[in-house]
Amino acid sequence: MTFNSHTATPTTHKAINGSAWISQLASTLTGFAVSAKTTAGATLRAVQTGRMISMLSTLSDRQLAEIGITRSEIPQYSADMIKGAPRKAQKG
Repeated sequence: MTFNSHTATPTTHKAINGSAWISQLASTLTGFAVSAKTTAGATLRAVQTGRMISMLSTLSDRQLAEIGITRSEIPQYSADMIKGAPRKAQKG
């Protein structure tokens, strides 16, 4: 039994099996790593999309037409390109 100085009451600690503790720690760290990877990936895609929008916005309407988009389609086109989504065939 130990004494908890914050509550001024005694507390008891249960012994944790070593392998169970390691398993819990590994599970927690794996969850953290997956979360960090997901957040980092989303941040990277947002930065890349912003850069592409910025770059495409500097092109003339004629240059945009050559790649098959209009100025109003720049944000969606950029997001699709970063995601790797296939472009639909153009009409005409």
